[in-house]
Amino acid sequence: MRVEDANGEALTHFELKVREKIACVSSPFEELARKEEEENRSEEVRNTLRDLVEKALTEKQKAWFHLAYVEELPDIEIADRLGVTLRRVSSLRTSALKAFKRAYERDRIKQFLNTCDLTEKQRLMVQLRFEERLSCPEIANRLGLTLRGVEDMLNRIRKKIFSRENP
Repeated sequence: MRVEDANGEALTHFELKVREKIACVSSPFEELARKEEEENRSEEVRNTLRDLVEKALTEKQKAWFHLAYVEELPDIEIADRLGVTLRRVSSLRTSALKAFKRAYERDRIKQFLNTCDLTEKQRLMVQLRFEERLSCPEIANRLGLTLRGVEDMLNRIRKKIFSRENP
């Protein structure tokens, strides 16, 4: 098969390879756009992390986080600076990561609830179950419902959430 350029002249194998390489290289504009997008994403991540640190962590956990991730100190130095044992540093790490996870999950649930077509009672039920992590009997007791009523409503909510009607 013969490959030609815009003037109708045949291209050599070498010329074809060069054109393929050039086609794969992004333009300076594309590089700038990509870098700007990466910087925006990095800034969003930093802001989200800063918010999570402020909302979710105790003062000791914040101190641990700063020493571990900002100053990048090893556990032994963190223990010395905080005046705690290595075991306590490990405990702070575990509890901080759990707190991050809970705070992140709560934010995701709130975002999700804003996009779902749920009644106020259903929203309350989801918040009690997934944000406050109450059991079905605890929810029934708090809302003055039967256990069966709570379970039925949660099942209806699940169907509503996972039906094709919701994006």
